Amino acid sequence: WLTFRSTEIANFANRVRQTVDQYNKQNNRNVEMAAYVGSWYELYYQNGVNWASSNFKYDDRLNFPESRIYSPEYSKTSYTGLLDFLMIGTYYKTPQEIAKYTTLGNILTNGELPLVASISLPDLKDEYRADILESAVDKSSGVMVFDLCYILDWDMFTGQMKNIKNK
Repeated sequence: WLTFRSTEIANFANRVRQTVDQYNKQNNRNVEMAAYVGSWYELYYQNGVNWASSNFKYDDRLNFPESRIYSPEYSKTSYTGLLDFLMIGTYYKTPQEIAKYTTLGNILTNGELPLVASISLPDLKDEYRADILESAVDKSSGVMVFDLCYILDWDMFTGQMKNIKNK
């Protein structure tokens, strides 16, 4: 079932890739295709998605709970070869956790596409915020900050709501 489900997601991604490529060609554009996934790959199979590279070979040292899933057949369900970049949700509270899951993401994708660490501002404690951002930048190809409203509506440095006037 998991391989079937992941195959269906990969087939859908392939159809989207064809649509994006056709649009780019017809309109002389360079629209990129990306996906957002959770960085907890060792459990992500439950979502029916294989975001590791098709060249990724499971190693027992990873100690994933359901290692039998990562078969050669499952590897064929990868869709990362269709993407221009991949955003992974590294919604963790320490720089070490960000580094761990971003590094794991780079291992899983074999460096075959840019990997963008995604962080959640409300989850970051003040004392770790700068270190977490630095870790995300150092270990990935960029940072996606979730969510802009927290920057606009909330003073991230004082922890106070800004006085927003309704217009």
